[in-house]
Amino acid sequence: MLNNKLYFGAGDGKVYEYDPITEQQKIVIVTNKFIWSSGIVLNNKLYIGSADNNVYEYDPLTKQQKIVITANVLIQSSGVVLSNKIYFGSWDKNVYEYDPIINKQRVVITTNRLIRSSGVVLNNKIYFGSRDHNVYEYDPATGQQKNVITANDPFPYAENSFIYSGTILNNKIYFGSTGNSVYEYDPMTGQQKVVINGGGSIVSSATKTLNNKIYFGGLNYGIYEYDPMAGEQKIIITREEKIKIFGVVLNDKVYFNSQDNNNLYEYDLMINNQKIAITANGSLSFSALVLNNKIYIGSLDNNIYEYDPVTKQQKIVITSNDGSFPYSGIILDNKIYFGSSDHNVYEYDTVTKQQKIVIRTEGEVWSLGAVWQNKIYFGSHDHNVYEYITNNKQNLCNVITNTQLGKLENSNQQTILNELNYLNPDLDISELEVINITNNLAIIKAKINSTKSIGENIVYYKINNQKNKIINLNKLIKRAIF
Repeated sequence: MLNNKLYFGAGDGKVYEYDPITEQQKIVIVTNKFIWSSGIVLNNKLYIGSADNNVYEYDPLTKQQKIVITANVLIQSSGVVLSNKIYFGSWDKNVYEYDPIINKQRVVITTNRLIRSSGVVLNNKIYFGSRDHNVYEYDPATGQQKNVITANDPFPYAENSFIYSGTILNNKIYFGSTGNSVYEYDPMTGQQKVVINGGGSIVSSATKTLNNKIYFGGLNYGIYEYDPMAGEQKIIITREEKIKIFGVVLNDKVYFNSQDNNNLYEYDLMINNQKIAITANGSLSFSALVLNNKIYIGSLDNNIYEYDPVTKQQKIVITSNDGSFPYSGIILDNKIYFGSSDHNVYEYDTVTKQQKIVIRTEGEVWSLGAVWQNKIYFGSHDHNVYEYITNNKQNLCNVITNTQLGKLENSNQQTILNELNYLNPDLDISELEVINITNNLAIIKAKINSTKSIGENIVYYKINNQKNKIINLNKLIKRAIF
C-alpha cells in the first residue's frame, strides 16, 4: 500500500495499482517475467523484484517506472529498507543495495548459493540467509560483510539451509534451518549457538513470539518452544505427521494444526498441556484466525470451523457449495472472510451467526485477502483482484426511490438537493454532491468522505421558466429554500 492505493504483483509480470477512491485499476510496472516479490516502499516510491532478474521502481508522482537493480538471476526476495537504501537478495547468490540518492546499485553480500530470504534489520545492520548454510551480516557503516551463523546440519535438506527470513527477539536474531536446527546470533558477543535441535527439518522462520519465547514448527512433526531467559528448548506439541507452518496465540495458549487426523492442537503455556481443539474431516488450512476470543480455521472438507476455548466446543460456521478452504482468511467488523476453491469468497457474521457469499469469481480463490478502509480484496485464479465493500453505507441507486423531481426554479446544486430531499426524506443531502448538471438531468453522487452513502444515481427535472406565478408558501416551507 502507498498513498492510499493498493499494488499487486502478478504472474503475468505486471504490477497493478488500484485506487479505491476512483475505483480504477491500471498497470504501473511491466516486467518480462512473473513476480514473486511482495515489494517494499521507500520515500513514496514502490520497489519490487521480478523473475526477469531486475528490481523495479515506480514513482506515483511521475507515473514512471525504471529498473534500479539488475542481477544475474531472478529475484524472489521482497527486500528490506535501511537508512534510505533498499536491499534485495537474488538467486545469483548476491544481496544488492540500491541508493536512490546517487541512483547506483552495488553488491554488498556475496554468498555461495541462491538467496530467497527477504532479510531482517537489527541495529543498523542487515541479515540475509543463504542456501550455502550461512547467515550473513552487512554493516553499511563499514561496508563489510561477515558470516554470523554457519549451519552444520547432517540432513538431506541441509543444502537448502536458510531459505526463510529470520526473527528478532531481545536484540538477537533467530534463523530456522531446513536441515535440523534453529540458530541464535547475539550481535553483542558475536556468538552463534543452536537453541533448538530438531529431529528433522525446521521448515519455517520463527512463527510466533509470546512472553519472550519463540516457537518454531519442524518436519520432525513437532512444535518447539525456546526460552532465551532459561536457555532451554522443549517440544510443546508432538504429532505423527507434519506440523504446518503458522500458528496463532490466544490467552496464553498457542494453536498449531497438523496433517495427522486433521486436527488443530492447543498448547496451554501455563500448565504445559496439549490437547486437540478441532477435529475436521479433511486437512486443515495453513493458519487460523482469532476473533472475539475464538479460533477460526478452514479445511479441505469444505468447512470453516470455530473453536471456543471457554466452552471447549467446536462447530462449523461456513459450508461451501463444493470447494475447500486451503488458506487462512481475514477479519473485518466482527466478520470473517475466506476464499474457496469453488470460486467464491464467504462471509460469516459472528453476531448474526449467518454465512453468505460476498464475492463470486471465475476461478479458484487461494488468496489470503487484504483489508483497507472498510473494504476487502481477494485475488482469484481468473487473473482478477476483487473488491467488496463491507460497511453499511446506503447505495444511492437503492435509496433514491423518486428520481423524477418535477419542475424546478433553476438547476443550482442546492435547489436540486432540496427537492431531492423533499421527495426522499431519508437522505442526508449534506453528504451528497451534484455533478454533470444539464437543463433536464443531473447525477447525484456520494461525497468521497461520506459515512452514510455510496454510489450515484441520475435525477430528472424541468426548469420552470414561468415569470409570473403564484407562490405556494407551504410548499416553500416544506422545501426550506427561502
